Amino acid sequence: CGMQPRALLLLYLGVAVVFLDVCEGERPKGHGTLEPQKRQTLPLTPSLRPPSTPLMVQDPYTSVWLLGDDITQIYAQHWTGAPMQTSSLVRVDQQTYRLMGPEPTHVAGLKQTGPPIVMATQTTFSLEGPGVLFRLSFATPALVEDMALLALPVSYVSLEASSLDGKPHTVEWYFHVTGQLCSRSDEQMVQWARGDGFIHMGTVDQAVLKTAGDMVKIDWGYQYLALPSEASTTGLLCAASQNDTWNAFMKSGSLPSHDDTRQPRAVNDDWPVLAVTLNFGPVTDRMTQHFVYSYDDIASLDFFGTKLEALWRTEATMEEVLVHVDKRYDEIRARCDAFDEALYTRLTRIGGDKYALLCSLAYRQVTGSGKLTRDNKNTIRYFLKEISSDGDISTVDVIFPESPMLLFLQPELLWLQMLPVLEYANNMTAAVPYNKTWAPHHLGTWPIANIKPDQQEDMPVEETANMMLMLASLNKVSHDITRLNPFWKLLQQWGVYLNSTSLDPGNQLCTDDFEGPSPHNANLALKGIMGMAAYSVLCKQAGYTKEAEAFMAQAKDYAQKWTKLAADGDHSRLQYDKPNSWSLKYNLLFQQVLDVDVFPKEVIEKELAFYKLKTNKYGVPLDIRADFTKLDWEAWVAALAEEAQV
Repeated sequence: CGMQPRALLLLYLGVAVVFLDVCEGERPKGHGTLEPQKRQTLPLTPSLRPPSTPLMVQDPYTSVWLLGDDITQIYAQHWTGAPMQTSSLVRVDQQTYRLMGPEPTHVAGLKQTGPPIVMATQTTFSLEGPGVLFRLSFATPALVEDMALLALPVSYVSLEASSLDGKPHTVEWYFHVTGQLCSRSDEQMVQWARGDGFIHMGTVDQAVLKTAGDMVKIDWGYQYLALPSEASTTGLLCAASQNDTWNAFMKSGSLPSHDDTRQPRAVNDDWPVLAVTLNFGPVTDRMTQHFVYSYDDIASLDFFGTKLEALWRTEATMEEVLVHVDKRYDEIRARCDAFDEALYTRLTRIGGDKYALLCSLAYRQVTGSGKLTRDNKNTIRYFLKEISSDGDISTVDVIFPESPMLLFLQPELLWLQMLPVLEYANNMTAAVPYNKTWAPHHLGTWPIANIKPDQQEDMPVEETANMMLMLASLNKVSHDITRLNPFWKLLQQWGVYLNSTSLDPGNQLCTDDFEGPSPHNANLALKGIMGMAAYSVLCKQAGYTKEAEAFMAQAKDYAQKWTKLAADGDHSRLQYDKPNSWSLKYNLLFQQVLDVDVFPKEVIEKELAFYKLKTNKYGVPLDIRADFTKLDWEAWVAALAEEAQV
């Protein structure tokens, strides 16, 4: 199988999707840069209707989605479900239509011609008006191959207009955001100001990093709307009430002549908005206008007493960022197009159009879950938020299912995600000493990393094996074992722990803990044994030959014992002590990722044959206890198969 994982998994927002790939030699060159593929026409009439469509998705806080079918009929929402009211109108030949949002109710909405096209970095809606076709696009240049771009809190919002009847039509475009995008409640007080080519809004209190939690929006920092430099004569910005900006646009295609001076005031007090208009003039051939939406969060995380700024903020001010992304607009959009097309083309070749579209959606879910930071010692870290659960920071068993995507597209990002976990476990975060012999579960509650060891949701074998498997997989593709030197005693400790516990983990929690306790869990034991093999791989890479041989021999011995303890006729059990049970043994995937032979091939063959017998309408259940499944683990199992179709 070489170095390339056969399953590239993406997990975010409760949606798990995998890139099932065939092993075709080495991974792409350049650590994540997708090589040019045979040109594939991008979908114009996609068959995928996303459960939630990404719009302006930059990080766990700046995360705007459309939870419905028709963009003209509903307001956007945060992933928490909180409303994020954004509105867009167009005037075609002096007649106003709704382009986005359900208001003003007396204005007719354009006809959306189908589901949105969701690619890896951009989403496009097609709508028709009288004589004009519109394509409204939201692009966030979250290119994992370029950390500088990935870190930028920037989304391009663009509108393309073209005549459908060959006749010229005058087109004017309006867009606004409310204070809901920079506050936690509609009663919070906001204020606004403008600069050279931009306007911004934020709360009065600016309680930076004061609130932690899962279903929590940001209420500090500032949201920005910025015009491109070439729109200085055709575009306008204004901060005023929603009704005033709507009425001015509907009347003349313009905005109020001055900003509203009644500030600060509550988000819902006559709804102050940041509004932008752009004038296309007469449209015959295809024409495009755009603006930038960005968010300056001031500080991103509290890392055991140290306030961390976003990576971009350690290099530039927001004003400089806005100038930068304005000057590079054509280049950045071209790079997004090329990346999206290369990824889509490759995935279409592997699994078809629907598969490629689903994976493209999942890409945005993953990149929107993290935050790149840099401290005053120039250390870069990449933090992940576990959402709709506890709001945990850098949960190891959430990084784990995301790891194949990063291994394939940008291994360095996986290292930057594991680094803060290693630092905490190695007592390099002096404020909170860690004193357990196994790997931690997480670092705290977003955005405050301050958890004490006795507050951990311990999953000893689960998280320790996860760390070993990810580190070994990373070093198979990055060949940089020396960066583990500061952590080698820690890894040795974890290796000893796995050796003492993996064959039968007892009554430990695992990542599938939502199903309830599962003592003597066979899949968890399998993971621990594979974690021992991963430690052996690391030892071999580091030159510790005897230790590598000893751990690999022990892992294989445990695997032989496992096959007897877990045996249940034509398959393996959910628990050693539970006959007539079964579960997906998805952790076997790492035999292929690491290119090791720990469990006999017959184990995999028997499991796959048995899963076929248990397949329901929507796939194979996770285990015998319920009919639901998890697409990540199901697809990891599918990737074990040698046949293209299982």
